[in-house]
Amino acid sequence: MRCKPLPLSRLLLLALGIVVFLFSYYLKNLFGMNISILMVWLSNIFYGCEKIKTRVYYLAFMGTFFTFLLGKTVSNILGYSENEYSRYFNYSIDAHTCLCLFIALVTCSFVFPLLENLKISILEGHTAEKPAILYTMDYYTQEYNSVRTVALLLFYFTIPFALLVGLDKAIFVSTSGYADFYVNYTSRFPYIIVKLGDFCRVAFLIFLATFPRKKETIIPIILYVCLAVLGMFSGKRTELIAPLAMVILYAVSRNHINTVKPWVTKKHVWLMVAAAPFMLAALYLYNNYRFGFANSEKLSIVKSAADFFDSTGFSVNVISFEKLYASVLPDKIYSFGDTIDYLRENLITQMFVKLPVYSSNTVEKALNGNLLAEAITYRYSAPFYLSGRGLGSCYIAEAYHDFGYGGIVLWSTIYCLALKYLFSFEGKGIIYCTLSLQALRSILLAPRNAASLFISEYISIDTWLVIVMVFVGAFIWRKLDLSFTFRRRSYES
Repeated sequence: MRCKPLPLSRLLLLALGIVVFLFSYYLKNLFGMNISILMVWLSNIFYGCEKIKTRVYYLAFMGTFFTFLLGKTVSNILGYSENEYSRYFNYSIDAHTCLCLFIALVTCSFVFPLLENLKISILEGHTAEKPAILYTMDYYTQEYNSVRTVALLLFYFTIPFALLVGLDKAIFVSTSGYADFYVNYTSRFPYIIVKLGDFCRVAFLIFLATFPRKKETIIPIILYVCLAVLGMFSGKRTELIAPLAMVILYAVSRNHINTVKPWVTKKHVWLMVAAAPFMLAALYLYNNYRFGFANSEKLSIVKSAADFFDSTGFSVNVISFEKLYASVLPDKIYSFGDTIDYLRENLITQMFVKLPVYSSNTVEKALNGNLLAEAITYRYSAPFYLSGRGLGSCYIAEAYHDFGYGGIVLWSTIYCLALKYLFSFEGKGIIYCTLSLQALRSILLAPRNAASLFISEYISIDTWLVIVMVFVGAFIWRKLDLSFTFRRRSYES
């Protein structure tokens, strides 16, 4: 069977990238390694574009991989390899970092296509005795309507609290600074108000998991995005990036789930592509603003671009620092650290076993906790860490620390499995779709976050509490016949 031009070009680019990297690594040529890493990444982008309908989540993951990890690669190619952290790293560490990125990308290049051609009965939901069927679900049954209504009411009830808490954080950061937020911030609102504010996000996801009509989602999405914008002003750029990405990916998924007209058209795609550089530039400027960076020096366009990419791709330094401090880091399994800490510190565990709970940015947390982000920042600079700052983490750095280069293959494979199977919403129930949407944020942010964070989302007590509240409320709603007349409705855009 003759290959189509695009797949053939992509395969040639992947093969060339692998060959160039191997020769460059042998010749100790960092420039060649950086070029080949971009080639392998581009081959993954081309692969995702071949079938956007089924590979949009994989494509999004490659987008965040570039944003958080490959900015320095681009900066190095442009000839500006020096930054405030470069003095800590020698050739050996730089080559190690390149090799880690290469292994992660190549693993994704082979594993995800393999999964697309490999029928895994349990994950696909059918066996030889129970063959695959075409799911035709009615998302306006009595059950779906009641859950949708209760989730939306809970969202509308709780989002004012979330906005108040978000505004309080933004005001604190604007007056006291971003770094001080992690050390000295205490909410001025009672615990119950803060907790109710946390509930609104899960209620929103449950609402989306019932697959409402497009016009029913407009107001909730606007409110959710407003909350995300407010979150950015508390000093976290990911508070805006992750919710926007989730909404966009959900809209793309709805193009082929019980709808007459597509939610996202080619026109929308081109508008998003055109807006992306401006948004990234705005986030770069905001990053400089939140840390008080100022540069009156007139920079060339190339130097400005290099600084921009180096800033957005900061998380790659975590891989380098992990290698630098490997011999002095505590003996922990960091790739499961977030999940371990959650299991130790959650309310239910503390009710039965009084285990120590450490506050962030403290010496006790750095030495006794299970988060690489805390330990590595403390080793980098104790004053920097104790002032509330952090280097962040990266799933690749955690995977290498725990299991070596094979760990990078393992965790990259896990993320490919998640991207392939968690977001196939057709024929799935409300709880499945809610938990998948809840995990999406952590999966997309894995290149700059803890490896097991998405697992913690599945066992979160808050998440399950809200799910139980909504389903109990929906059950009562149906029993008391409080809902509007239930009837089948066709999806209209």
